[in-house]
Amino acid sequence: MQANAGIKLGLVGTGAWGMKYLAAADEASGVTLAHIASPHVATKTLPDSVTGHTDWRDLLGPLDLDMGLDGLIIATPPETHWEIARAALEAGLAILVEKPVTLTPSDAEDLLELAKSKSAIVHVGHIDLQNPALVAVMAERPQQSDIQRISGNWSNAGPWRDDATPLWDWGPHPLACCLAVAGLANIELDVSVDIVGEGKMFVVQGNVNGIEVDLRFGNGGDRRRRWMEIASTGQVLRYDDDVDAKATRDGKPLTYANTPALTAQTERFAQAIRLGNPDTSDAALAVEVIRLLAQFEQKTA
Repeated sequence: MQANAGIKLGLVGTGAWGMKYLAAADEASGVTLAHIASPHVATKTLPDSVTGHTDWRDLLGPLDLDMGLDGLIIATPPETHWEIARAALEAGLAILVEKPVTLTPSDAEDLLELAKSKSAIVHVGHIDLQNPALVAVMAERPQQSDIQRISGNWSNAGPWRDDATPLWDWGPHPLACCLAVAGLANIELDVSVDIVGEGKMFVVQGNVNGIEVDLRFGNGGDRRRRWMEIASTGQVLRYDDDVDAKATRDGKPLTYANTPALTAQTERFAQAIRLGNPDTSDAALAVEVIRLLAQFEQKTA
């Protein structure tokens, strides 16, 4: 596929995140979102260029060759991710799955193994990792052996969702960011939970590959917080999505693009499809995130 080739995507889901992806795809360079599937599609106002379907299977069935889809974005409730993602992989499509990728470690592992067997492209919506500010911070981080501490807070007052608990709603973000920095081995993390009004705040502490970890997240906060610090000898790198200078080193701003994070995530997905190389690194990271969430759920039940 040519480096500047247009990418034609399908989308499953017309909830809040599905409609955000529709807007992001419209902003993304070289991307056309052509088909959307949802039982509620008739209640949504779609651009004339987008065809609606009530059944996501329509995007994978006999019509798929006529549709010419290059990839599928899955932005449905988490309990549906595994079935849709598996079917899409079997149909030969690249997939971008919203977090959490699944609700059980076994399902996450199954998708990873299937993706490997198909030499597929699997991206996961750990959106902070595609935020240009965090990308800038990650580019400046020292060698893993020089990092001493990772801390962060992802929280707000709410939301309270019917399709995801606070642990599964908030946890994937900080855990994915932490493991992307510290690695996927030698994970020794413990969790505690505090009930705060109608919400919950989770505290995750321990170490990963010898790096001290202190993460807090949940819907029991008093205001929006979304930040992570990477401390090493001689410098502190900070990503903070709630301030003007979202990426800093020792308090001094770093340069980063102003592309919205979801648009950047969609463009990354499209570029991976253009390159055509198998990409399961997101899926491998997601497996470890899901394993941790399952452990934390059992401990805090």
